[in-house]
Amino acid sequence: MLADLKLQIASDEAELKNLQEKISSGQQALLARQRSGDIEGYNAGIPAYNASIDQYNRLVRQIKDLVSRYNELVAERNALASEITELSGALNTDATQIKQ
Repeated sequence: MLADLKLQIASDEAELKNLQEKISSGQQALLARQRSGDIEGYNAGIPAYNASIDQYNRLVRQIKDLVSRYNELVAERNALASEITELSGALNTDATQIKQ
């Protein structure tokens, strides 16, 4: 489960980087249209730009949720590992020391 979450987080982060580049180039294109006076072209590009921003924000929230879940599972795994170590130590006592 942890490995799967880690892979999903890495994949989503790579997608997030691609979206950042798409948003940056979209912003540059919009600004170029605005500077050139192509207000109609500028306005026509806004919905696609906003959709990219929305997608980016959704992905950021998804990554945040995955990281939180990953951290919860790590904490649970660490608690179990500690408990197992304690139990193992208690069970592995030297039988010659046991007195009746």
